[in-house]
Amino acid sequence: MNRILTNVLILMAMTSLVVARPSLIRASIIDASGTFSIHGKAPQGFTNIAVVEIAGNDEYGWKANPPFYGFIRLKDQAQTDYKLFKPTIDDQKISFKTRTVGGVSYEFEGSFTRLDFAEKEMWNQVVLSGTLKKLSGGKVLAQAKLDFDYTPGG
Repeated sequence: MNRILTNVLILMAMTSLVVARPSLIRASIIDASGTFSIHGKAPQGFTNIAVVEIAGNDEYGWKANPPFYGFIRLKDQAQTDYKLFKPTIDDQKISFKTRTVGGVSYEFEGSFTRLDFAEKEMWNQVVLSGTLKKLSGGKVLAQAKLDFDYTPGG
């Protein structure tokens, strides 16, 4: 009887570990969402960029219907948005492309210097660096290595 009870308890414990495992996996998903501004003076070709918004993997972002991945917003009067296609995020590396608006699109490849910027209130500090390209018809109009600050509240 004790052996049967022991086996049942072991089986229950193993089952609870399997059931708990997905929540442990979800906790490790990288959250790179936020609003980012070019650090310092923007170089020629990028002076009209107001912010880069990267959406989160939640019901308002990647899981929305349709999905929302973010945008590059210009400082023009219309506040033109270049919506992001789904970014590729691998550890602290990120890359994305935007939809084309008026014949122009953007591509970015870079990495986060850290991902706890929202919790640590690292406002107006460089947390993302990489190369941004402005393209038209596949031709590079402008390209620059840029640093981005985290800007709370967009």
